[in-house]
Amino acid sequence: MTNNDHRPEVFMRRMECGNMLAQTNEENCSMACVHNGKYRLYAKIAELAMMNVEYEIKRVAEHHMNLINEYLKQAEQLVSCDIINASRLWYNVRVQQAIFDLLARGHFLNVVQYNGYDGCGDSCIKGVVKGRQIYFPFSETTEKRKNHEFYLKSSKHNTHRSVQGIKGPTPLSSILQLPNQIPYDSMHLIYHEHLES
Repeated sequence: MTNNDHRPEVFMRRMECGNMLAQTNEENCSMACVHNGKYRLYAKIAELAMMNVEYEIKRVAEHHMNLINEYLKQAEQLVSCDIINASRLWYNVRVQQAIFDLLARGHFLNVVQYNGYDGCGDSCIKGVVKGRQIYFPFSETTEKRKNHEFYLKSSKHNTHRSVQGIKGPTPLSSILQLPNQIPYDSMHLIYHEHLES
């Protein structure tokens, strides 16, 4: 955010109730909050930084001007094909994999989210509702696997509904083999709950 008279400010709020905090380790909250007086994890605090971005970029550049000028002097010896002499380099880049958390995975692959009836990204198993959750029950029969050809074929439909969880095409299918090169994010799925302090 900009236009706050060049004074960067940081506001901290509790994610559970939205109340503003003076410090990250502050335990007091409003009297109506059920978390008042309780220890909170740092992961449960949201920070909002407000600053004049143009001013901050200029300030940092001015502070490091000697480094910037020194780079210009040494660049030709350091990197003979740098942008200074206008030559170009071409690289062939092969992407090995892309890892997204579950929400971003659904968005970037253009598939239904993990909590949808066809939310499994690896097979055509159908989810069932129990209470307010979707579960993928054990099946005695082997479900059809979703491979790259399946993703390509299913993404070409012209309906406004998903085909077994695939809503439409994604540019990623031209550089990655879906779903093999899109592994699940183990940090959020496995380790996150075990590592919280």
